[in-house]
Formats: sequence, structure tokens, C-alpha cells
Amino acid sequence: MSATSLATSNRPSSAVDDLAARHGNAGPAHWIIGDTLDRLPHIFDDDMTLSVMRRPLSDEIAASVDSVMGSPRSLEWSWRGAPDEAMRADLARELKAPEEDALVADVCLLVEAIAYLFEATQIGVRLRKLDGAMCPRFHVDNLGVRFITTYAGPGTEWLPDDAADRRGLGAAVSAPRIPTSRTSCAMPGAFSGCRAATWR
Repeated sequence: MSATSLATSNRPSSAVDDLAARHGNAGPAHWIIGDTLDRLPHIFDDDMTLSVMRRPLSDEIAASVDSVMGSPRSLEWSWRGAPDEAMRADLARELKAPEEDALVADVCLLVEAIAYLFEATQIGVRLRKLDGAMCPRFHVDNLGVRFITTYAGPGTEWLPDDAADRRGLGAAVSAPRIPTSRTSCAMPGAFSGCRAATWR
């Protein structure tokens, strides 16, 4: 991975303007969406809370995901430490089948991108096979920055800031109904950086 692949650039208007129009957001958008790695560093911009890099899964990664999802075994892997060969080896022990090598490589690539972006020597990562939503209700994430990708399933839903009724976020009952027209979805393969409003 080259250093220039993570360099910042001017924000493109097309995807942001389309979403702003759809959500009725007349003010500055707090998200940025694109097809290249240079979307991700915008998570450091003062007005950003979400940066999304859309990316299709390659045939090799899709086959790896199918292997994992088709297996009866559970998957709940986590790592906290350096994003190095020890991490890769630990994940490879979890994903043992040869056809799952492409998934191992992709997870490691994304982790290395995060480490590069934040100049981090330690990182926390989880890979889980789920039979339902990891977070079934909209909520505020108090972690400074969280990067998320979905390999299989419907993807990751999010709300524009002006659609978030914080009185009911995360509530088990009596949460306000949110029109589906206000939600957006980062499709499988997309790599999304989510920043808490309190992070500086």
C-alpha cells in the first residue's frame, strides 16, 4: 500500500449532494462517500462524523465469505495489539480453510490501513459471524472512531445527524419510529469510519 493512496483530497460533491438532497439536509453534510481510500482521512475533518469507501468484494473474497458463512462453525475472533504478522497468523488459525485465505488478507489490509491512518502501533479488531444485527437499534457510539465493514448480509445502516432523535437512540422500548427514507446503508464490502461527536 502506497502512502499516497491515503492522501487527502478535495471533497467530491456528487455523492454528498445526492444524499443531502434525499435526506432533506440543507446544511453542510457530515458524511463523505466515495470509491477510493482518500475518502477515509476526511474522518479527521471538523464537520465529519462518517466517511465511507465503497468497494466491491472480489470474487476471491466473496468465495472466502461464502466458505465461512456456509460452515456450521461459529466465528468470533478478536485481536488487540500490533497489526503485524502475529495478528495475521492468529486470524489464519481461526480461518483454517485454504479458500478463506482471501478473507484473512482483506481483514489484515483494512487493519493496516487504519493503523497507517492513525499512526497506531496498537489496534483492536473483531470479526464475527452473526445470525442477526450486531446493533439492532440506532445508538450513539462513544468510542472515538470505529471502522466497520460488513462482508455478508444487508450492510450497515446509519442516520444523518438531523434525523437522529437522541431521546430514543438505543432505547429498548418506546423508541421513536424513524422513516426508512431517512436511513442510509453502507453495502457489504464498504469500509466505513464512524466518529463520535465528542471525539477531538
